Amino acid sequence: MELMNRSTTQKGYINYLKAICIILVVIGHCLNYYNKNYSSFNEFGQTVLALIYAVHVPTFFVISGFLVHKQDVAQYYKKKVFRIAIPYFIFSLLKIVYNNFISSTFLHTDKSIWRQILDILISGDSYWFAYTILLFFVLTPLIWHLNCAITKLVLSVFIVINCIISIFDITITSLFQLNNFLFYFPFFLLGYLISIDEKIKGKILTINKLIIYSVSILLICTSLLIRFLTPIYSIGDYFPVAFLLALSLMFPLFRLSLIIPKRINVLSQIGQYSYQILLLDAFFKAFLFLILNNWVSIWVTLLICVLDVMGCFFVCLLCKKIPIVRTLLGIKKG
Repeated sequence: MELMNRSTTQKGYINYLKAICIILVVIGHCLNYYNKNYSSFNEFGQTVLALIYAVHVPTFFVISGFLVHKQDVAQYYKKKVFRIAIPYFIFSLLKIVYNNFISSTFLHTDKSIWRQILDILISGDSYWFAYTILLFFVLTPLIWHLNCAITKLVLSVFIVINCIISIFDITITSLFQLNNFLFYFPFFLLGYLISIDEKIKGKILTINKLIIYSVSILLICTSLLIRFLTPIYSIGDYFPVAFLLALSLMFPLFRLSLIIPKRINVLSQIGQYSYQILLLDAFFKAFLFLILNNWVSIWVTLLICVLDVMGCFFVCLLCKKIPIVRTLLGIKKG
């Protein structure tokens, strides 16, 4: 978690970390699709899948919070509209076209086209992550005014709220992604806290690696034990376990991003295009499973993961050269 020097972070290991996470997202999506539609995993496979899902999205939210910094509000919102909002709406509309004129792959319930369009605005079901991160960024100018002490207090309050929701099994509406907003906001705040609190950074930098790895392994084992001993369907749905498990899994990912040799441009670019790959993944996954339907196995599914990531990546490289398409996908010109 050695998150230092903001001027080099974005171009350095943060991009590697985002690349690792988006690759895990694609692997998780493909394995989950195989698990539900072809052959159900055994307990070990289900556990691996649960661990993947437990860490990739929380890490993205921590990174997003860490990269938050005060700036001109008008320019900030303009940037988020072009980089986050427009791609979200474009790809959500493309899913509607795909659902109604090609295949119902992405259609979870039988809804009219108008209802599907309305869902883009009020529920964000087509791309819940994009919708949720957009809400976080809308509120970010308020977060800029929080000092370390207030941020810690707000973080603690949201952790307690989520623990209460999980322990008492309180149902939170999915309208405006309120359920995911509450669940993942602590991760976003944690990232911001790390970025502004020099003491936390110092502690992170001075803690013995062996101690961190030992604690991480202990938390992972404890979380898995809880999963096996309780009727919780997914460890990712139970916040007290999910929060600790995500943190314990994040540290090895941070360490991995630091030890990867520098100047691996492809990996760095995959990190830069992680948001676009997230949006494109659904289409590539559906297409690849469709054309390879008769040969799908676990090994073919892993091949699909590779083809998915590389296909999304090359589409981003191609779109970057076309101004109007680059804008619609939220890809930076530079």
